[in-house]
Amino acid sequence: MGLREFMLLHWDEISVACEGELKRNDDAGSLARCVAEYLEGLRGQVEQASSGTFPVATAASHELLGTGTAIARVRLAIEQLSRRSRAPVMFIGEFGTGKRHCAHALHAATYPDGEFFELDSASRLEELERRLFALRCCTSAESTGGLSIYVHELSMAAAPVQLRLSQLLPEQGLGFRIMASSSRALPQAAREGSLRSDLVFRFPTSIELVPLRERKSDIAVLARHFAGRLAAQCGATAVTFQQSAIDRMHEHSWPGNLTELSNLVERLWQDFGPAHIGQADVPELGDAPASVAFHLPRTGIDFSELERELLVQALAMADSNQTRAASLLGLSRDQLRYRLAKFDIIGPGVRSG
Repeated sequence: MGLREFMLLHWDEISVACEGELKRNDDAGSLARCVAEYLEGLRGQVEQASSGTFPVATAASHELLGTGTAIARVRLAIEQLSRRSRAPVMFIGEFGTGKRHCAHALHAATYPDGEFFELDSASRLEELERRLFALRCCTSAESTGGLSIYVHELSMAAAPVQLRLSQLLPEQGLGFRIMASSSRALPQAAREGSLRSDLVFRFPTSIELVPLRERKSDIAVLARHFAGRLAAQCGATAVTFQQSAIDRMHEHSWPGNLTELSNLVERLWQDFGPAHIGQADVPELGDAPASVAFHLPRTGIDFSELERELLVQALAMADSNQTRAASLLGLSRDQLRYRLAKFDIIGPGVRSG
């Protein structure tokens, strides 16, 4: 590929990287030096990707694992954004693809000493205002370490949260970065009324996370990571996987993505403890769950009651095993536990493992 074709392919990234230089100085030589610096940095990233090493400046707990092309692109995007821009970022991907984890990774790379604030409900708006007030009172963003504001599944966020976000987005560059995620296309969500229309085009930068079924070469390293994390929490030896077990995992379509894989590893840990897992030990994973053709009745529904009923049914199907019930619902075990407590379902018959 020639230089011209490369520049055209990566023009959006290059223009963002050089935006500050364009504003400060329209001298051709200055701009050329800026472009050369950017291309040199990108060349280093490409060389790292080719060698299989990906040193991204993120905290170890938010490392982006995998050796495939898809995750390498995410690493590269996060690295470039952390060094060159504080623009709003949207993470796009199916449920369970690791959108929140990538937001944490971008935060750690951008504001290693800053605060990650998840705006997950309208009740946290007052707390956010206190954080923003403290930020504006400081003489420089560096004195506070910076602030990342993250909204998970933007189209599902409460109306007051969406309103405040639309007000904050024009203030970008004042010591904070706004990040959000969505498993749905934003224009469609706006047409259906679940998203403010003025938010659709407020995120100039988006990072797409591919589903696990499209990055199966990463299953082995991810499974071993989840096993190692469980072992560290328990102070024990991790389960290990024979290649035959990994091959069986490759046959599955993983509709629950990383969440489903994490739940499977936890289930194997509960069943076998520190063991060498073979093909026969991996349970039947089945096909992707059938899509639910649900039509909202004109009389409406009691959403809370529907959620409670689904929790009860999942527990019944999983014989009261929380890990298996969470997998059926596409949730992590912590997310399931939160909902069980919310509906006061937890009881002596509900098992955690």
